[in-house]
Amino acid sequence: MSPAKTDRDCNTARELLSLSLDGELDAFGRLRLDRHLGDCAVCRLHGARVEAITHELRSAPLERSSIVIPPYYFWRRRLLRTGIPAAAAIAAVTIGMGFLQGPAGGGGVTGPVVPVSAAHHQARISYAIQPQPQPPVYADAVQTP
Repeated sequence: MSPAKTDRDCNTARELLSLSLDGELDAFGRLRLDRHLGDCAVCRLHGARVEAITHELRSAPLERSSIVIPPYYFWRRRLLRTGIPAAAAIAAVTIGMGFLQGPAGGGGVTGPVVPVSAAHHQARISYAIQPQPQPPVYADAVQTP
């Protein structure tokens, strides 16, 4: 190991080596990698091993999977995206119609219709926001000579 070389240089060289094996290394990166591999025997050995493993993996024949994976159907996602909200809307309408019809055996509203009393109406109004006094208008405050 030369005194100027660091672990950081070796890590960079290993990244460049990976890019080189994938065919994604540019000319400048190739020069940096070659220079480092010329000085570092550890990275040279690592590079030779990784290159051999990569070559073996890429030249190996493809094997069939022993697991059968069912195909993904797009309609399943669409059903989940639209079917569930639609079912919820239908349920809400059905429940709402049930409340409007009244109890199960009777038709419509049962019992006498009681009008809202004036006192009850006044009680609801008393909780409303009361009018606030308005500030004087600027024209009223200015005196003309």
